[in-house]
Amino acid sequence: PARLALTTNSLCETRGGSQRAARAEDLRLVIGPGGDGLVIHGSGWGAYRGSGPSPLAQPRDPNPYGAAFAVIDAAAQIQLHPDGSQIESALMDTYLWQVGSLPAEAPSMEPSFELGELWSIGVGSVGSCALFFLSLITRSFQAVLVDRDNVEIENVTRSALFSWRDAVDETPKVEVAARWLREAGVEQIKPHTAWLHEIPDHWAGRPSGTPDLLISAANERNVRSVIEGSHPPLQVYATTGQNWQATLYRHIPLADACSRCVPETEAPQMPMPCATGSAASEDNNEEQDDVALPFLSYTAGLMTAAEIAKLVLTGRTEAPNRVYYQPRGRGLANVELAKNPACRYHNQDAFHEAAIQGSRFASLSTPPASRAA
Repeated sequence: PARLALTTNSLCETRGGSQRAARAEDLRLVIGPGGDGLVIHGSGWGAYRGSGPSPLAQPRDPNPYGAAFAVIDAAAQIQLHPDGSQIESALMDTYLWQVGSLPAEAPSMEPSFELGELWSIGVGSVGSCALFFLSLITRSFQAVLVDRDNVEIENVTRSALFSWRDAVDETPKVEVAARWLREAGVEQIKPHTAWLHEIPDHWAGRPSGTPDLLISAANERNVRSVIEGSHPPLQVYATTGQNWQATLYRHIPLADACSRCVPETEAPQMPMPCATGSAASEDNNEEQDDVALPFLSYTAGLMTAAEIAKLVLTGRTEAPNRVYYQPRGRGLANVELAKNPACRYHNQDAFHEAAIQGSRFASLSTPPASRAA
């Protein structure tokens, strides 16, 4: 592939401690609103990449999500087209999750918004990235972290939190995430190095109205049934899958489809064939190296954090409850996830309503007419 020249004001390449002027055959990445090369720009909820000047206005608030999405999307496009010749210009909206236009009115970002009690069920690639992107804009929440796994080498490139030292030391993922949140300014953190079903007193026996929000970023050990069996609050999470795809899900209790209505959750473990693959080891041993496309987990984490921010800022939903991001093809697409009429978790409305009563987002679960009244 062509070499990359990264620039904000000048065109140069840093390689091995030295610099040189960019050459005609280089792919020039311009981080900002315009310049000679592939422009990567974000402002508010908007993201842009392309060969011409960005149509986005200069940012007026500290919203990090448009800019972060622009960088991740550009990384995906460069992975697909290393010489840059086939990268098309695109304007993307992370508020309504669509391509080609921006909403006329979108909420301004208010830093340090209050989330209440947040549980992250799974603190692997996607879960840790969601916490990372959420902590960029607020630290006003109490975090409960649930994951039994330790950090491994293959986790390092697909998470914003895990380091090579964490992998060597086999540090529990929840400890790394707790350390990050504590250093970011989150004061109340409860890490559990366990699977969700191993802490029944904390989940099945939790008080009514807690927690306020779930980031359901785990798939193994039938965790979706464990979650849905105890009448969860609002859930927001994203997964990675086939064809370089990240998918955002939002499950509003009583109002939306639940997490077991997602077709892939019919199996005990959701298939993740793109985020987790295998390749022949360089050591020619029998063990297969675990490989991944790093930007996918970053995309899923960013989409999760952005959707949570929108719910807090507006108290309502704008986009459908399922959103696809696929850099190889259609970009962003919205497809509503309908309730599965055969799902047994939708026949316990009275118990579910009692379980979430008093939680921060419980009002979203009532019909719009009732909210208006």
